[in-house]
This record gives sequence, structure tokens and C-alpha cells, in this order.
Amino acid sequence: MAAAAIANAWALASSTTVGASAVGAALTALLWPTSRTLDFENKHVVITGGSKGLGRAVAQYVVEHGASVSILARDVAVLNKAKAELDHMCTFDGQKVEVYSVDIVNQDAVVKTLRQATASLGPPSFVFTCAGFALPGMFLDVTPDVFRRQMDVNYLGTVYTVHVRTSSIFSYSAR
Repeated sequence: MAAAAIANAWALASSTTVGASAVGAALTALLWPTSRTLDFENKHVVITGGSKGLGRAVAQYVVEHGASVSILARDVAVLNKAKAELDHMCTFDGQKVEVYSVDIVNQDAVVKTLRQATASLGPPSFVFTCAGFALPGMFLDVTPDVFRRQMDVNYLGTVYTVHVRTSSIFSYSAR
């Protein structure tokens, strides 16, 4: 089922909002043969953009392999739909799905949300930053506001998420 979900996410993402390079990188990380197998069982996995597209496919994959997940996305209705689907996929003891409505360009909200997720399910063992979008067009036809929004979501949203997690790993705060 995870392979089908990932294939569906690939088809959706490559035809709509997520760049093919991001999709390819995520698929490579999940599927590339390696001597080290990732163990998701009884782990907490945080996924930004986990309510649809590539992020949802990642959520399905890790839940099938025993992870509890915290999904961060903006749309409450889509989050609840994803939660209902993922809850039905949980088959391991203690496995949980938590959803949080947050805009990842709001750094303070990301910090607060990740603290809530950690309080609920423990420190995350894995973080997948799948939130992102693209509005392709001819360079001169795309406004600077569109470029800024894409950078805010695709780059800074990832930076904020990873910074919170990395800071907690090393138990210090950046100045």
C-alpha cells in the first residue's frame, strides 16, 4: 500500500504543486537500497505538509511501519481527513496520529506546535519537511510576492522546523 501511495503522490506532485526534484529526493530517501534500514516502529515522526501529496504518502509509509506521527499543515478539514485515514492504518500497540493546524512560515507557531507534539508523543526520531509548493511560470510573469511566498514556505518553513528539532537535540538555543 505504501508503494501505491508514494506512486500516487509522485503523480500528483509532479503534475501540480511540488517540484519533481523534491519528490525525487524524498522517494530516493525512502526507497533507495541501503545497508542501513530505517526502523520506524515505536518512533515519533513529524511531517510538515503531511495532510496531502508527498507528505501524506510519507505519513502512510511510516504508519504502516509502526511510527506514531505528528502532522503539521494548515487546512483543518484536510488534516482531519488524513488523521482518520491514518488512524485506521495503525496496527502497532501505542501507535498514535496527532494533527496540528499551523502555517510553517510562522516561526513562533512552529516552535509552539513542535513543543506540543513532543509533549504528546515524545521527542521526534525523524522529521520530514514536505510542506511546499510551486507556482511555475515565465520568470517575468511571476511577481516578486510569489517568489517570496515560495521561499517563505519551501525554505524558511523547513529551516524553522529543523532548527527547533536540532536545538532540542543539542540542548542549547542559538543566539
